[in-house]
Amino acid sequence: MTEPTLGRHFREQQSNPQAGADRPGMFAGASHFSMVNPQFQSATNIQNIQNSYHTWNTNDVFAIRKWLKAPDPSTNFVAACDKRTPGTGEWIFSHPQFVEWREATSGTLWIQGKVGSGKTFLSTAIIENLQANQAFLCCYYYFDNRDNSQTKTNARGLLQSLLLQMATRDETVHPALHELYRSCF
Repeated sequence: MTEPTLGRHFREQQSNPQAGADRPGMFAGASHFSMVNPQFQSATNIQNIQNSYHTWNTNDVFAIRKWLKAPDPSTNFVAACDKRTPGTGEWIFSHPQFVEWREATSGTLWIQGKVGSGKTFLSTAIIENLQANQAFLCCYYYFDNRDNSQTKTNARGLLQSLLLQMATRDETVHPALHELYRSCF
């Protein structure tokens, strides 16, 4: 994606949060979603969120991960890191709209482009950049049509993966997810 295209889509997303929702194939089959008391967490709240996690028995953590069956986006991330030439996509870190997005406490950075235009490598560079700063909770996902299990091709896989990334840290699990797991068995 070229820099001007990135800017146009970023502006579209800022002025219309529903931009892209009417595009064919965008979360096909997904319906009846609603948000109750939606809020974005700022980087200053990350420590408070992390303090609410509890260390459980390693078997419980493993069982919860197995139960959720969330696709693992780290396989795509590692594959992209291995293929990416050092320095690729780093132009975005000085792009004014990226800087504005990164410094904001909420918002969406929309990256769109044709197949093979470099979205995966650009996204991977951004993820690496965000992960370098421990103040950020960086959750990510790669839609992947080449995934044989087909779990990385739909909204369900996205939601399962994001839930697992937000609710687990190493050998800790957020109590809400632990309680949900326990209520299902």
